[in-house]
Amino acid sequence: MFYRIVVDSWNDLLLLCDHITDKSSNWAFRGQSDESWPLSTKFEREAEKYVYGPDWFKNREEIILEDFQRRAHQYVHHLPDLEDYIEWLSLLQHYGGPTRLLDFTWSYYFAAFFAVETSHVKPTNSIIWAVNINRLIDQLSKIPDYSSIKKWGKFNITLEQNKHWADTVIKGRKNDDVIFIIDPFLQHERISIQQGLFLFPGNIEKPFEHNLCSMFEFDFKDLSTNALDAKFSETGAFNFSDISIIKIVIPASLRLKALAELYNMNITAATLFPGLDGFARSLSFRIPQLDFLLNRKS
Repeated sequence: MFYRIVVDSWNDLLLLCDHITDKSSNWAFRGQSDESWPLSTKFEREAEKYVYGPDWFKNREEIILEDFQRRAHQYVHHLPDLEDYIEWLSLLQHYGGPTRLLDFTWSYYFAAFFAVETSHVKPTNSIIWAVNINRLIDQLSKIPDYSSIKKWGKFNITLEQNKHWADTVIKGRKNDDVIFIIDPFLQHERISIQQGLFLFPGNIEKPFEHNLCSMFEFDFKDLSTNALDAKFSETGAFNFSDISIIKIVIPASLRLKALAELYNMNITAATLFPGLDGFARSLSFRIPQLDFLLNRKS
């Protein structure tokens, strides 16, 4: 199942987190500042600028990764083994390169920050995507090539299996309509602080959402208009263990309230992005902060 839930208050947002994670904390979250944006990787977005045949995508991924491997030593001293492609993609993603990896976090509140941090000239609703990792693992175990997975096995072993399978996809230049969970062994400072993980689409020639919908056996290939709308008041009766994906909509009118509450929880750009650039980025909130404090309702 795939639900779209609109929250009306900060308290709703807090309670919804409790509802979702009540039975399991194995959910991956992603915040996006515009509800209309799809789930898509940077590689996918960059590739859309050009018109080439499907083979272009695998070839270009190979070329980009090889270029990065050949020159990264000029900038980074401790590098993965050349054959450890997932670690290389993680490093490339960390430095802003185009990869098929899509950033998620284990933290609902970090995702909320990423959803509401960026302001727009025209205010828009922002969104938190939530993906049920237990259901994703269960679906993977039903596919013959990946049936060795044990749903109730140790989670670290499951993550190692996912990383191994993702590596085989790249090495074997396969195109399976699946999603793997990637938790890199080499934890860069930012991914560690942000409790980050990646979702890896097995078929690079298809959009990320096509892979995700295929993974959950949906009868559609994108998530744009296919969600079941649910009121927040209904969610207390939901069994979230049976839900695959949730699209949590944060109205534009709630953005400053959410930023202020997250600021009080010490969730800011300064804490999530180490270094002077993160601190400087965090100061953008000072612009609307005073106005919000003066005009907030008691």
